[in-house]
Amino acid sequence: MKAAVWMSIVVGLGFVCRLQAQAAPTPEELDQRVRILERKLELEAEKNEALAKSQGQSVANKDGFEVKSPDGAFRLKLRGYLQVDGRFFLDDEKLPATDSCVIRRARPVVEGTLWKFVDFKLMPDFGGGTTVLYDAYLEARFSKAARLRAGKFKPPVGLERLQSATDLLFVERAFPTGLVPSRDIGLQLGGEFLGGKLEYQAGLFNGVVDGGLADQDAADGKEYAARLLWKPFQPADGGVPAIDLALGLAATRGDEEGSLTATGLPSFRIPGSSNFFAYRADSTLAGTARADGARE
Repeated sequence: MKAAVWMSIVVGLGFVCRLQAQAAPTPEELDQRVRILERKLELEAEKNEALAKSQGQSVANKDGFEVKSPDGAFRLKLRGYLQVDGRFFLDDEKLPATDSCVIRRARPVVEGTLWKFVDFKLMPDFGGGTTVLYDAYLEARFSKAARLRAGKFKPPVGLERLQSATDLLFVERAFPTGLVPSRDIGLQLGGEFLGGKLEYQAGLFNGVVDGGLADQDAADGKEYAARLLWKPFQPADGGVPAIDLALGLAATRGDEEGSLTATGLPSFRIPGSSNFFAYRADSTLAGTARADGARE
């Protein structure tokens, strides 16, 4: 009996010693295990990085919906705005105008970037019961000092015209803005210097009537437009200036020659869209005013 007990104790001690020998790896084995774990972590990180590079990013906020590639080289942004007006005319017996509610502006906006340095914009307008293409252009950003834009867009004349309709202080722009073109087709070079303190734009355009926009030219004459804007208090980092002051100068010049079907002359409207001034036109050469000469 005692011999059997001693035999059990010896066998048990041998088993425990064997377990202890197996449970105590050598320093070399520990180092190898650590290396294996590190490699597994590296492979997992590479897998996650490759997955992130293959997936785009999408954002939805108050500025619209945006989808872009992981490296930002390609971007597509969708937004838009809507304006509904109520127009009611008082004491209009001598010059009747219709009281109504109208869709003043209904403009979906598609913007984006191609290959990191080419921007584009497409903006039609469905307001007023018509469909008009307002903006359609490409812009190559070579540097802050050189941006080349081609297509249909706002010529660089008229400070209030260059502001978006969503940023206006009042419902409509002031009457002097009716003397500058709304949109025109052309080629423009622009940029900024001195940390944004000095801006410039210069371009060649088809030429449209005051306040007008067109998708083609009605005459051979073209129009030049240029703008220079100096903001002396603009911070170098592009932040909000302590004093929001800017001094600018803009001008256009072109040669226009109208005809009976395309006079090259504008008509002017009140904010309610009723004409208050138009040049004489009765479909005869003697009774139709036409553009003829330089326009500045």
